[in-house]
Amino acid sequence: MSASVKRYPAHDSIPLLEVFEGSTHSDDLATAFVGSCAWQSGEEATGADHTICMTKSESSTGKVKGNNHPAGAIRMASKRVLLLGGHGKVSLLLTPHLVARSWHVTSVIRDPTQRDDILSTVKGDSSNVDVLVSSLEDVKSKADAQQVVDKAKPDYVVWSAGAGGKGAPSRTQAVDRDACIYFIQAAADTASISKFLLVSYPGSRRTKAPWWTEEEWVGTQEVNNGVLKPYYPAKLASDECLTAVASRRKDLQAIVLRPGYLTDDEAIGKVSLGKTKARGRVPRGDVAAVAAELLDSEARGWLDLLQGEEDVADAVRRVIKEKVDCVEGEDVESMVQQYA
Repeated sequence: MSASVKRYPAHDSIPLLEVFEGSTHSDDLATAFVGSCAWQSGEEATGADHTICMTKSESSTGKVKGNNHPAGAIRMASKRVLLLGGHGKVSLLLTPHLVARSWHVTSVIRDPTQRDDILSTVKGDSSNVDVLVSSLEDVKSKADAQQVVDKAKPDYVVWSAGAGGKGAPSRTQAVDRDACIYFIQAAADTASISKFLLVSYPGSRRTKAPWWTEEEWVGTQEVNNGVLKPYYPAKLASDECLTAVASRRKDLQAIVLRPGYLTDDEAIGKVSLGKTKARGRVPRGDVAAVAAELLDSEARGWLDLLQGEEDVADAVRRVIKEKVDCVEGEDVESMVQQYA
């Protein structure tokens, strides 16, 4: 009998699982583990996304018959990602990372002439990429954002958009604050959306980070009240809104990725993630790699990002294990009162 795929129904925060089976005896499937919760073949699973699944006869060989997958291999039903700001430099680098995971990407752009740029990021088959032409400047309400969400039907949402400092301060407020918040609200009210990743920056905070020096905080304030004066309050409002909404909807995995000064240098795959210095540089390619890794993990909270010495995957595992959250020092309760 050729190898087959056994489907397990969704349950709680766990999506549909497709388990590779190479044995002709489906009952030979051993107990699998989802987090610390054991379950038997065909039962609904609860726990984390990290699942071990193999047949008893395969557990000793480390191979799944007919598929040559490592023992324990599963295939998650393909995730759908709504990528807002799809033509941005980080988004163009992020798209192939997502598609490489066999995820489906709906990339939102404002200019139809940008379509080929999106599709060209994926080598070969681009069937897992859709391009949706919709200007974020036209999003004037949660209902407007909900229309985009309903078209894309995503599991995850990524906000990597912004006015880019172009135009009047009102344009920055309309895109970086208002439109972003409308999408956060729409995502929070869409039960099928389980993750929202927002790209921000380390200086988006009201108080000095406890791990910063006084000099770093003074420098951050000078930048926020100077060249970033229109941008700072807009990003802060969005970061706080997502944090507040996630405190209400506990099953929404909210990630605020906060890279430092973005460069077009070649990605090196070495980063400093979590409680970093206040200022520093990081290649956009590394930001994209970290974003994809975070989406494919249990990470949540505010995470600052600079170029560093740690491998991307190791850095993500570490911040999860240590429960790092750079929201430390901020008044989360006030955020909840304002937005949730």
